[in-house]
Amino acid sequence: MPTKKTVADPSDKIYESFSLFIEAARSVKTVHMSAGVNWQDASPAIISLLQKELETGLTYKNYGRSAGGKIITDILSYVERDIVSAKNKIDSVIVNGASDGAHVLCSYLLESGIINKTQTGIMIGYAFPIYSSLMEKLGIDYTEVMNTSTILPSIEQVESSIHTIHPSLIILPLPHNPSGIIRELAYYRRIFTAARKVNAIVIVDRVCLMPWDTHIELNELIYHEIALGSTFVIDSMSKSNSLAGIRIGYILTNHEHLSPLEKEIRYRNLNPTVFGTPTMALCRVGDLALLKGIAFTQKYIRLLTRYSKHFWLEYPSDFTPPNLGAIAQQFLASYIRDQQQLKQRIDINFNNINKLFSTRVTQPIILDGGFNVLLQLPEMITENENNDQLVLAKKYGICILTKNCFHSGHNTNNNYFVRLSLTIPEHDFLRGLTTLYDYYKCTKHVTVDQQLKFG
Repeated sequence: MPTKKTVADPSDKIYESFSLFIEAARSVKTVHMSAGVNWQDASPAIISLLQKELETGLTYKNYGRSAGGKIITDILSYVERDIVSAKNKIDSVIVNGASDGAHVLCSYLLESGIINKTQTGIMIGYAFPIYSSLMEKLGIDYTEVMNTSTILPSIEQVESSIHTIHPSLIILPLPHNPSGIIRELAYYRRIFTAARKVNAIVIVDRVCLMPWDTHIELNELIYHEIALGSTFVIDSMSKSNSLAGIRIGYILTNHEHLSPLEKEIRYRNLNPTVFGTPTMALCRVGDLALLKGIAFTQKYIRLLTRYSKHFWLEYPSDFTPPNLGAIAQQFLASYIRDQQQLKQRIDINFNNINKLFSTRVTQPIILDGGFNVLLQLPEMITENENNDQLVLAKKYGICILTKNCFHSGHNTNNNYFVRLSLTIPEHDFLRGLTTLYDYYKCTKHVTVDQQLKFG
């Protein structure tokens, strides 16, 4: 059933947790078991490409659209088209990260009257709390459609909620964050069908989707919905490419919404952040190479080589444009290698979780996409949730985000879960796992009457 957002804000709990982790690190060696990809080292190939942006003056001299302009958005758009082999082209808009993209998009939809504050925005399942905070800021009623016994609601629950609530906005994380779940194609097809019946806008948030997670038929479905104008995709390099500190991202839209979205950005600042946008575009070309083979991307290399001098016409007259085609050619092979190594790490860490915990969990450990999994054990008692997090951090150096960082509603099954990130270096991850195993297996671990305090 839909659950109204309560006064307690999960985003406050997340920031309290970060403060706890910093405090713990002053006295013990910590392992951030819930860290996102963005807390880990970025691909060396990406770092090298960013360095080239600085060395060649590609973006720090930028003023106006230049390196953040049409060639970048065209590459982003055409990669999406090539992934699904579509004939029609959708458009992209560069934003300052996914959270900024969500704010830009929702502000535009409200201002234009496409959505309104008299209706509700719904989230499919529990969620990272950025959207609950955003909806509250914009004055939109916010509801989570959820199930008390499973992480994601059934499609029948989703359809019933859409039919009953008539939301103006539906937020669809892909994969679900924090669980890493991707449902079958029919699940999403029925959501889009139900959304059209009530004229709801769908925002697909795929910032946790890793390059190898592409489901072609699901991509085709979403691409078709974008082209119709009732669906938007928000993406960034924060998690999939470990660049949370460089606020770059993009919105996928049809052409009808392109100009007003760009105007909405100009209301906030002259342009979105430029540094990293060529890198972002080339990473998406690299993702295409991972999916379809590096030979499939050579047309992008030829395009960049042929038109390099024309991309930077707004730069000073003494600016010497770099050969982006040569830079891209060198980058792709390294990028593919780095992503394959990251996937191998995720697979190893996932296997180790199953070896230790698969016979003890109260919910299956699932990894359909992304890099997060949820661990829920019988010993994870809701009344001990805060204490367990405190003791694990301060005494053992194991930093975890638990259920109340993602959901503030009533917990009927009396168990909380822990989000685990599979991108942590294997030896650190195994150390954290074994500590968690021993802690929860011990029947004498700290209970609610033995609380530690933050700071």
